[in-house]
Amino acid sequence: MENQETLPFLSYAEVKSLFDVASKDKSVYHAIVKLLYSSGITTKELTTLNTDDIDFLGEVIHIRKGEHNGKKRITPISSECLAVLISYMEERAKRDPKTRLLFLDEENESIAAEEISAKLAEYSETAGIDPLVSSRVLRNSFSVHMIRNGCDPESIKDILGEEDDQQIARLVQAAKSSEKRA
Repeated sequence: MENQETLPFLSYAEVKSLFDVASKDKSVYHAIVKLLYSSGITTKELTTLNTDDIDFLGEVIHIRKGEHNGKKRITPISSECLAVLISYMEERAKRDPKTRLLFLDEENESIAAEEISAKLAEYSETAGIDPLVSSRVLRNSFSVHMIRNGCDPESIKDILGEEDDQQIARLVQAAKSSEKRA
């Protein structure tokens, strides 16, 4: 894991390793890991997503109330992640087709943030990623990788719903620093 002045993020190879480990577990956790990285949303936002917040044709997620600023926003989602979500949602619909919440635990309640954290720690340990991965690390990784691939900082700010200009500056610096080493 790369750490730029307390801004940890994963390399592309580490993200792939994490995905590989998650793909061997229940589809709900595979979908969660893919979605956290592929969209840059927070755990709190993820645990409150409804099934109708996913726009499969537009390849975006509608965040109804952002964690950082309480505002609505739209964030992109990869077609690869959408395929994993479709598979999970087909399985999920058999359990409780009436509940609108996207991610459910065994009791068909909203999955707990602590459960997600525990799974991320388990997966990162299995993948040999140290220190352990958190949803924040996946959010940072999404952002740094987007910047490295040409996304401008203002767009990242909008996608993340981030109002802290210093956080965006740290992400840009981390992306630039990691490009020099790559």
